[in-house]
Amino acid sequence: MNRVFRIFWYVLGGAAIVIGSFIGTLWLITPTYEAALPHISSGQVLEFTNGKNSTALIDGWSVAEGWGRWSDDTRARVGSFVSGPVSKASIKGRAFLPPQIPQQTVEVWAGRTLLKTLQISVPELTFDVPLASVSVNPLVLTLVFHSGRSPKELGISEDARKLAFGIYSIKFEP
Repeated sequence: MNRVFRIFWYVLGGAAIVIGSFIGTLWLITPTYEAALPHISSGQVLEFTNGKNSTALIDGWSVAEGWGRWSDDTRARVGSFVSGPVSKASIKGRAFLPPQIPQQTVEVWAGRTLLKTLQISVPELTFDVPLASVSVNPLVLTLVFHSGRSPKELGISEDARKLAFGIYSIKFEP
C-alpha cells in the first residue's frame, strides 16, 4: 500500500508541474497586445487614416489605406487605455455593401457582453456603442461580422480580403 501511495503522489506531482508550466506559458503569451495599446483621454479621437493609431487595431483588420482600414475576418478588435469617464464609443466607418449584400450585421462586444447589434444598409455611418456597463481598462471592443465576403468571391475584383466594415475612427466619449 505504501508503494501505491508513493506512485500516486509521484504522478500527481508530475501532473501539477505540467499543468503549472502550461498555465505559466499561457500567462506569458496572453494578452501581449495590451503593451502596445495607445493611452488616450476620454473624448479624444483615434483616427485610422493613413495608418495612424494602428496599435489600437488589435487583430482582424487589413492593411492601412488612406481613408482607414477594412475588416479582414469574421471579427476584429479595437482598443485603448482610456483615462477619465467613458459612457459610449462613437465609431465612424463604412460598410461593404455590394449589390449581393444589401445589409451588413455587426455585433459589438466587450468581453462576453453584447453591447450592440447593428443592421447596416448605408455606405457610411457613425454609430454609438453604450459603455456604461463596461468597467475595464484597457477598453477592448470586438466587432463581429456576419456577412463578410471577399470581392473575389462575389466576382467584383481579385481582392481576396473578407470585407464587412471599414473603420475611420473611434472616440471614447465621457
